[in-house]
Amino acid sequence: MVGGVYLVLAHYWNWNVVLAAIPFGLCVASINVGKHIDKRLEDKAKGVTTLPVLIGETAARMLNITVIVLAYAIILYLVFVSHFFTPLMLLVFLASRDAWKAFTRLSKPRPAEAPQGYPVWPRWFSTVSFVHNRNFGNLFILALLADCLVRVFFPIFWH
Repeated sequence: MVGGVYLVLAHYWNWNVVLAAIPFGLCVASINVGKHIDKRLEDKAKGVTTLPVLIGETAARMLNITVIVLAYAIILYLVFVSHFFTPLMLLVFLASRDAWKAFTRLSKPRPAEAPQGYPVWPRWFSTVSFVHNRNFGNLFILALLADCLVRVFFPIFWH
């Protein structure tokens, strides 16, 4: 969608623009994958064939970790390889602590019952993905704004 809007407004296609939209979308997708891992058994019983039902919990958890890692990897590519973003976009790495919490939770099977004091059961994987996405997304927007301002006021800052 971002690429299409850019094409209409700029009258040419730019793969870096498309790639720049993907990290935010991946983190949003991680919430959805987490939610469907959380309700995999219920979906399976109802005959709903979500991705976690089709590939299993373990593969879905590893997919979710990969999705989060890819969000950061794309940012690194766009800063250091294509120079599409300035290093200000590295602000998103302030959310890496939440990513690590997500990796820690996603690296183990879902518990059979809520840990004592856990307030939002049966949501287990989706909550940690949501917290990461909230922080990553906020930092992404802030960094994108800062990146744009630097390019306007200091156009030779990053080539």
